[in-house]
Amino acid sequence: MKQQTTKMGILTHVSIATMFVAILAATAMAATDGSSTGSFDLGSAAPTVTGVELYDAEHNATVADLTPTTEFAVKITAGDVNTIADIDAITVVIKAQGYAGTTTDVSYNATYQWTNNSGWALIGPTDTQWTYESGVVPSDMTAMSDDWYVNFKLSEAATSEANWDLTVTADDGEGTGTATKLGIPMNFYAEISAADTSYSFGGVALGALELPIIGDDQDVDVNVTANGDFKLYSKSDATWVGNTTGDIATVNPEALNSSDIQLRNGKNATFADGGCVQVEGGLGYYLINDFSDEVGPTAEAGENRGIYQWLSVASTGLLPDEYQGTYYVQILNV
Repeated sequence: MKQQTTKMGILTHVSIATMFVAILAATAMAATDGSSTGSFDLGSAAPTVTGVELYDAEHNATVADLTPTTEFAVKITAGDVNTIADIDAITVVIKAQGYAGTTTDVSYNATYQWTNNSGWALIGPTDTQWTYESGVVPSDMTAMSDDWYVNFKLSEAATSEANWDLTVTADDGEGTGTATKLGIPMNFYAEISAADTSYSFGGVALGALELPIIGDDQDVDVNVTANGDFKLYSKSDATWVGNTTGDIATVNPEALNSSDIQLRNGKNATFADGGCVQVEGGLGYYLINDFSDEVGPTAEAGENRGIYQWLSVASTGLLPDEYQGTYYVQILNV
């Protein structure tokens, strides 16, 4: 405090310090956060195929290769985390490697399928030698994994010109699982039968040469079924015998001596293109000229092959008679 003297007397001044308190109002702002509700649907887990194997028909042992007309089984191990009851279908495709077709083909692929409703069935090719024989399914469909078997037979026309693959797909309607077994060899298979069970050179004179078979086509027709490329061999009885006299005509591939005959055969209808037929007890079966690389597989019903044949007879040593002998044809893989 401070005093000041004036004429009026003493005036006292009091200075009072005043405290000001500033209260600041919050600044107005827009919203800086928000929210949204999320959701997702958890679907069924896809099934799995954990094993594909080729077995014998009795399911006793695995096998390494396939043979036409023989029964085999495919063993499939499949699972699903929702239990195997969730699996709708299992499809087995048996296919030759390199086949690019989209449909079943008797020589190149076949398809089998199990469905939860109907069991096992052959999807295709139908009305062929491919067959469904039997099937085994799990007894407890509440399991997480188990085994299926499908037994089948292959067509005799299933090609041996390629290895085969097994592809198995399990489908539960929302996803699939697949496994394969690759590179299974197919064994060669062939059948041959005589379409012409007999043939004749007709009336023949001693010394006659290069006589063809009589008839419209002048050949011996054979029916061949093969699942791969093949070749044809032939041979003859070493002797042809006279029906009445019992006289012997010796089949000689090298020369025409007294009492000899010679047979020649080939694919082409020209004598010069043929080769001498060998005999039982000699060289035996011998390749028929120009039948060294026939293309297979054939159709299941087989295909015709015509073999031309010619007869030459010695000028001496044989009695008049009807001579008969047997001519044989063999098929082998190339």
